Amino acid sequence: MRNLRKLVVLSICSGSGFLYANFSGSEGSQDWKVIYGADERVDAELHSNVNLKNLSHSVAGRLSKSVATSSDTGVVLPTETLQESMGVCQTERFSTQKTAVECTGFLVGADLLVTAGHCMKSQSDCEQNLWIFGFVDGVSEVKNADVYSCKEIVSQELSSVNDFAVVRLDRTVEGREPLTLRKEGAVSEDTTLAVIGHPSGLPLKIDDGGKVRQTLDSNHYFVAELDTYGGNSGSPVFNLETLEVEGILVRGERDYVWDSAESCAVSNVCDSGSCRGEDVQRITAVSGL
Repeated sequence: MRNLRKLVVLSICSGSGFLYANFSGSEGSQDWKVIYGADERVDAELHSNVNLKNLSHSVAGRLSKSVATSSDTGVVLPTETLQESMGVCQTERFSTQKTAVECTGFLVGADLLVTAGHCMKSQSDCEQNLWIFGFVDGVSEVKNADVYSCKEIVSQELSSVNDFAVVRLDRTVEGREPLTLRKEGAVSEDTTLAVIGHPSGLPLKIDDGGKVRQTLDSNHYFVAELDTYGGNSGSPVFNLETLEVEGILVRGERDYVWDSAESCAVSNVCDSGSCRGEDVQRITAVSGL
């Protein structure tokens, strides 16, 4: 199973069995996310907010060339489902949908894309991955016009305070608009947020029920409550009022916990205000834009 390497059992024993955390060598062992309160993820093409649906067209997924199958017209996606690749329970939301990508990115210029720094660490990462637009539920093949290679990494940082990468694609992106970014200032606490990305590598999802939990005394990141998972790394986080990108989703709480009764994994659910929250790299701290 292609993605089972992403699930690693933590050596923590409890009454409910072992805990599962999302792990990928390419994404980093702290790339964990979680559900806060109700799971508000919606398939992008089915979302009722037309503005967010339109913005989702500028969000891409990172697809490894090792699992991409070329055809005359495009790239055929892997067929493993979330249940098969992550070992989740059959009752888990989206368990029968495909898991194809490993990170998220978003368009910020004619040929520029932003993602998390741990998603694009080196020129090797640049060369070994594709960026695909339009991976939504029901899509089994992405047309050539929506498949892009990474030409170069314009800027990248992965440190205790910053986690971002700016990537130049192999050509200008046609038919998709760069997202609008916050240029100055900072988001305020309790601001309502939306995040668009590929949780656990799934087809594009929108969560518009997030909020800022802590702005902190940091020019580099803030803490939010967002329904995100590994695979959401690099996702744009929007101010729902202005529709500007406030930052990049980079890390958070663990994704899944083990259901010993059912012998499968289920989403880790936290009450609002509990658990660690999700860290969002401030877009104003990103260089190379």
